Amino acid sequence: MVWPGNLRHGHAARGHRSPEFRAWDSARQRCNNPRNRGWVHYGGRGIKVCSRWDRPDGLVAFVEDMGLRPGPKYTLDRIDNDGDYTPENCRWVTRSRQQRNTRQTIWVTINGNTKPVPDWCEIFRIGNMNVLNRIRIGWDPIRALVTPVRPTPKLRKPRKRRTHG
Repeated sequence: MVWPGNLRHGHAARGHRSPEFRAWDSARQRCNNPRNRGWVHYGGRGIKVCSRWDRPDGLVAFVEDMGLRPGPKYTLDRIDNDGDYTPENCRWVTRSRQQRNTRQTIWVTINGNTKPVPDWCEIFRIGNMNVLNRIRIGWDPIRALVTPVRPTPKLRKPRKRRTHG
């Protein structure tokens, strides 16, 4: 992104881009630039960056609205994956939390609480892949979570052959 020479925001000095600059610029590129690798999943689906952030001096507004990144393990996340990049729909989260908030995430509601499958797997102490595989083959998600995993039978070691001689 080319910045006007008189713009001073402190997030892009001498080739170093702050994490906030990179998050803001990446969101704008994904939404506005059809040549960007991620455009098909963002701008191509109609996702936009709010007008306050989507301008050359929008980084200042972005930092005002989002604050500084809380730490190196945090990344910008949209709460609603079909929603735009707006102050109300964005937050800083850890990468592991963000990975649970994708279009592919399966959400399950139990007793009025809705959580992604990995969160329920932690609660029920069952392997994530077991549950996801069960759901993929057509199990009801709640049944997939509460049905215990059968232990795999142990294979017997082959007997050693006696040799005569």
